[in-house]
Formats: sequence, C-alpha cells, structure tokens
Amino acid sequence: MPWPASCYGYDMEHSPTVWPEPKGASDSLGDVDDTSRNQGGPCVLGGKYLLGELIGRGAHSAIHAATDTDLGRKVAIKLFTGDVSDFELLRRLEREANIIARLRHPNIVSIHGIGYTESGAIYLVLEYLEGRSLGGEIERNGPLEPQQAVAIFFGVCRGVAAAHEAGVVHRDLKPDNIFLAGRPVVPKILDFGVAKILAAPRPKDSASATDTLTRPGHIIGTPYYMAPEQILGESPDPRTDIYALGCVLYHMLTGRPPFTERVKNVLWRRHLMDTPALPSSIRPGIPDNVERAVMKALAKDPLDRFASAREMGEAIGVPRRRATDPPAGS
Repeated sequence: MPWPASCYGYDMEHSPTVWPEPKGASDSLGDVDDTSRNQGGPCVLGGKYLLGELIGRGAHSAIHAATDTDLGRKVAIKLFTGDVSDFELLRRLEREANIIARLRHPNIVSIHGIGYTESGAIYLVLEYLEGRSLGGEIERNGPLEPQQAVAIFFGVCRGVAAAHEAGVVHRDLKPDNIFLAGRPVVPKILDFGVAKILAAPRPKDSASATDTLTRPGHIIGTPYYMAPEQILGESPDPRTDIYALGCVLYHMLTGRPPFTERVKNVLWRRHLMDTPALPSSIRPGIPDNVERAVMKALAKDPLDRFASAREMGEAIGVPRRRATDPPAGS
C-alpha cells in the first residue's frame, strides 16, 4: 500500500524556532580549531561554512546555524565536541553521516556533507530546519489533539519504515529526536548516532542485526522509551523501534511517557513487567483504533507487536487533511 501524500505535513499553530532549543547552552563556538577564527575573524569550516549561533547540543556535539557561502543557503553544522582521540565517538558520527546519506526520505533529516576541523574534529553538514522538536512542542503546549498526533505520527512511521527497509534500526526514537519542521509541519527524524545497521537490507519483520559500534550487552537508548529487550541488552531489531514508537505516540496523546519513574532501575522494571495505563484513562477522547495501536506496540514480547512501522502507520489510520490546510511541501 503506498503512503498517502497527506502524511507529509500537518498545520500547527506555533512560533517557529530552529532545531531543538539547547538547554543551558551558551552562544560560544566551543573549541573549534580554525585558522580564520584564530586570526580573529569569523569561524569558517571547510573554507565555506560560516558558523553562526548555537542552536542545539548533544552529549558529544554542538549544532550551529551556518551559511554555505558557496551556495548562499542556510545549513546546520553538527560539530563533534568530544575528545578527538576517542576513535569510537568519532567513528559513530561518521557512521551517522553514512546512515543519513543512505536514508534519503522526506521524514528523515537530510545531510549535505561531512568535514574535519584542523584539530581533527568531525562535523556534519545537515539541512537547516525551522520549527521545534516534538518534545519541545509537548513541553510548551501539552499533549496533541488526536487528529494532530495521528497526522504527525503517520509521517514518523513513514520515516522509520524507510530506515528499517534500508536495514537500519534507530534505537533512540523519542520526542526530542523528532523535529516538527515548517508549515505545514513535516516530521523529521533526527540523530542516528546510535543506530544499528542490519547485516543487509532485510524484510520488514527481520530479526537479524549485526553491525554496531557498541559492546555486546551494552544498554543503548533513552530509558523512558526503551523496549524490554533493549533493557536486557539483547540485539535489537525493527520491533525494538516499534516499542519506542508506541512510547512516543503515548506521550503525544497524554503528555507523558507510559512510565514516569525517575529512578532508572524502577523505570526499567516497569518496562519489563508492567502494562501501562490506557491512554484514554489519562486523556479521554482518544480513538479506539489509535489506543489499540499504542498498546499493541507496547507489547512486552516483540512478536506481539506490529511487524513493521508501515503496519503501525496503517493501523492508526490515514490522516485526513483539513480543507484549510495548504498542500504538503507548499
């Protein structure tokens, strides 16, 4: 079944910002080692990327707005800020670049290039997005209306399905890694830094995954959105992302993840043992088919979940565009 074009966007009322707002971040350019900056001029990477304000920050990276002076367009620079002698972290960012490059899809952030600073720090040149993260949207305005949630989530499912069908498991799907870009809103999946590459592009219900930089048994992900098998350190497959999608949709509909404990071990135990409250018990009015899809995605046994993100998207229903919404991409 082809994905309907209506999943690409949904018109939402908000004041746009750019990328996820950094928490506690300064406007400093950090430790960029670049000749133009050392001479007191503006910081230019790769001879053409003029760095601007800091617009986001990760554990080992900073995201700056920038201008491609050759093409005269805005881009986002994801700059490695960790120890350049840490080969594993550098390799992870290189892998992220390669993964994004192979996942050319409207619901996945695009990459324009990759480069290195004089000190050996890697940077990615990404498309510049205006809007805010899904996490920021929920934090600011609370849970989404079911119609909004379905329309946006349908696009997220498209992006995740494309990744899975290309042999990539994201492993860290969460509201902060989903960006609501433009008007009408187009959801974009971000941050493939801990993604796992399957041995080869597999069928949608594949359970074989091999290529990773993480140690066997090492737990990867964000605890509020982690599948039971992920918590147990087992090898992930596409259904691991399906569980995370269930957590994300639950959060979109109710304004909170399925489990909210602050102690990590207690939170993990609940993911392993407990069934979350029905979303409608927290926020009445959620359509039955959407609630059923959430709870199926949150099954403890991966075999009881949807076999693919595409199947989950179809289960929540094709979003209907309002008559006042402009066509996607306009």
